[in-house]
Amino acid sequence: MKLQQFLKSNAIAIVAAITIGTTMSFKLAGSPEGQDFYYDNESLSEGAFQNANNWTTQNKSTECVIKGERPCKITVPEGSSLERIIGSKSNIQVLEISKGRKP
Repeated sequence: MKLQQFLKSNAIAIVAAITIGTTMSFKLAGSPEGQDFYYDNESLSEGAFQNANNWTTQNKSTECVIKGERPCKITVPEGSSLERIIGSKSNIQVLEISKGRKP
């Protein structure tokens, strides 16, 4: 009896919550996080990390680690480009936004 009364008095809120939950699950499933790029060069010289030609979409070398002198991976959001993300940054700034490092 109390359950029916609760459902009747909160029917609109329950339907709204279900609708929002369903809508959000479709948005989350349909929105890719972006594309991963991996640093694929041995150079540590200033400007090397911001050069898009030194990055690739496949990690051909070692896995990302916590410590290292080179960046490992950068995720570029959909609608952006690698050049937009790293093009105007210094090596230190690229290291700061990189996910992990390469030795």
